[in-house]
Amino acid sequence: MEPQLKYRAIWIPSSIAFLALLITLSSQPLAVPIPGKLVEYTNPDKSINLLRPQNWKVTNRSAQAVSSELNFSPAQNVTYKINSDLSGSLMADIAKPIAPPVSDVPEGVDPQQAAAAFPAQKSALQTLHEMDTKSFARMYLEYQEIGTEPAQIAGTEALVTEFKCKAASTFSTRDISGKRISLITNDRRITIVATCPTVMKIVLFPVFDKMTESIQLNKGGS
Repeated sequence: MEPQLKYRAIWIPSSIAFLALLITLSSQPLAVPIPGKLVEYTNPDKSINLLRPQNWKVTNRSAQAVSSELNFSPAQNVTYKINSDLSGSLMADIAKPIAPPVSDVPEGVDPQQAAAAFPAQKSALQTLHEMDTKSFARMYLEYQEIGTEPAQIAGTEALVTEFKCKAASTFSTRDISGKRISLITNDRRITIVATCPTVMKIVLFPVFDKMTESIQLNKGGS
């Protein structure tokens, strides 16, 4: 056999085997550290306090007291992120429903009956939460919402939407499950996003829920 043909006979099967190995590895679940004991964490400006696994590192970002972000991300595609946004609260004020003026109610008509005749208006929280649907559809591959439920977080009305999507890997995609949460305080809009590979949902969703349930706002802050 000529040297060039011999080289090809060795190189081509080796390349195919290597590619097959990469494809196989890319389809395997990613290793995620087992969540450690839940410990208390307070962000640098003391505006948010919550419990988090002690072996989950956190990164903080802030922009001149206008917005801040906490991000717990122990592994690829596993993240629990809290965004606090002053401009979001201003948008909420703009989105508040406006009640029909009493002066527009015909004489002799009960104002309460007249108000009931108007189409039900969405709350500012509902409006902003629904607006995020388009943003998430742009951020996540094959984004699909499963359902939305009301909740109470840190003593504040909130909306929780469970979703599923895809995350690109080397030669394939991974199924991702997640939750996005919106709530509005007096001066802030809080957005929480938690995601993980769907195969880890049964383990990590309860951890995400405990973190969310433990949130306290403005603890120690001014």
